[in-house]
Amino acid sequence: MNESVITPACTVDAEMHSDIRMLILALTGACNFRCTYCYASAQPPVKIPRAALRWALDLAGAPGHPFVVQFTGGEPLLAFERLVYAVNYIREKKYPATLQIQTNASLVTPTIAKYLAAEKIGVGVSLDGGVEANDAARQYPDRSGTATDIMRGLQILAQEGIAVGMTCVVGAHNIDSLQSVVDMAYYAGNVRKLGFDLLRPQGRARSQSVVSEKQMAKALCAVMQRADELERLTGQHLIFVHGQRVAQLESGRTEVFAHCYAMTHHALFVNPLGECYACASLSVYPQFRIGSYQEGLRQRAGQAASEEIRKAMERCYHCEFLDTCGGGCYARWAGGSTAHEAECRLKQMFIYRYEKQKGGLR
Repeated sequence: MNESVITPACTVDAEMHSDIRMLILALTGACNFRCTYCYASAQPPVKIPRAALRWALDLAGAPGHPFVVQFTGGEPLLAFERLVYAVNYIREKKYPATLQIQTNASLVTPTIAKYLAAEKIGVGVSLDGGVEANDAARQYPDRSGTATDIMRGLQILAQEGIAVGMTCVVGAHNIDSLQSVVDMAYYAGNVRKLGFDLLRPQGRARSQSVVSEKQMAKALCAVMQRADELERLTGQHLIFVHGQRVAQLESGRTEVFAHCYAMTHHALFVNPLGECYACASLSVYPQFRIGSYQEGLRQRAGQAASEEIRKAMERCYHCEFLDTCGGGCYARWAGGSTAHEAECRLKQMFIYRYEKQKGGLR
């Protein structure tokens, strides 16, 4: 049967999933990179069914409130026609969606850049530092480096006036030269925000060690010093995502654990097979599977996933930094990982920086 005419015969738990605020769609499990730490490496290299796209978008769009759609993968630009299909469907249905794509940027062409600009799709690009630091982990299947192609993609985006957010995965491959990612952000010229994503020992990174609190503190000192230096030299301000969150929490514009949509049932991740999980970062764990576009969403599974996350993060409520940290990420704690220790230090460093800038360092 042609997938384009399939109408999934499934039931939807309206009580649980009528308030989706973050919809993450893995357009394909295929990727032209083979990063050494990829947590999503087990995803099948297929493209998501169009019927799954329609079903997920209808589910998020039906209540009529604004929501975010993030296109991811694998590498989503390997399924660019699926992205176009989803965007056209959103426009046809007049859903109030904010669109984003997380890409490695290596496949960006002028045509793709023009499309992203025309459709006002926010762009996030992954880069782990200077050429040496990035290429130690973000590689092609033949183990050649990717930094040059990522920067070329950023240049093409810049030519279309597209400002981007940059995500840097922090691990043993770049912790000793983490400040080099600041240099690359300024060199690109169109990077407005920089966020750090600590390596999770999942997928290909299962056997890799996570960075320590001490390593994180030392690396971030160098990062902040370099950012301040380049801002003085260029007049260009680079926003740190974690610092921005501190300001939002301090001003009351966001709440603790507002980032964890899985905890509040406001998130849905759909993988290339159309299977649904409470969180993209937890899609490697079977207990977080909450259904599919064919079978519908399972309320008990969703509630169990939410409860597991909530219980694990209870320790955050006893932390003195919670009000300006916002809480940790369960994916850093899952499976007995100690990645949360460096995450806590990272957030504390940005809290100190924010308070120092306000003149009230405690």
